[in-house]
Amino acid sequence: MNILDMKRKLLPMGGYMGGGDSGGGGGQQTSTSYNTNIPEYARPYVEQMLGSAQEELYNYTTDKNGKRVPTSLKGYTPFSDDPTAYFAETSPMQKQSYQQAAGLGVAPQLAGATGMAAEAGLRGLDARYGPGQFSAGAFDQGAAQYYMDPYMRSVVDIQQQEAQRQADIAGTQRGAQAVQAGAFGGSRQA
Repeated sequence: MNILDMKRKLLPMGGYMGGGDSGGGGGQQTSTSYNTNIPEYARPYVEQMLGSAQEELYNYTTDKNGKRVPTSLKGYTPFSDDPTAYFAETSPMQKQSYQQAAGLGVAPQLAGATGMAAEAGLRGLDARYGPGQFSAGAFDQGAAQYYMDPYMRSVVDIQQQEAQRQADIAGTQRGAQAVQAGAFGGSRQA
């Protein structure tokens, strides 16, 4: 059978084969076939799944041959009219924790602390503070030295000495520059 005979056989059956009849032929033609069969090992599972889905979706009737045929789609049927049916019940442990949380109150320690804070606030409102009530001599240089860490004291002393040395050097340099510039009467600045 040649290619044109194959085309004539396929076309009436609804098949399609590309290419035209123009020209003298001669080119190589290929055909592709697709297998859409379900593998045998999966067939029972697929049929059961599709059958179950079909039972849920369609209303059925029996035809004259006794075969069940789908007639129409089923309407939506909710699981329940009770909204609480869609949620799991509370477990006994959850109920117990809810009861314990409901029984919680203010810690007894807070009552005393609240009373003290309130009393301190009220006493503070009655107090009249003036600048003359406090003396400045309670914390003087001697008290500061008493609380000063010996290591920190030596570090601060070294920093002070170095700062004084740097200031002396800068002053000497300014004086030398003034003499060079002839400022302040020249030799008098030197």
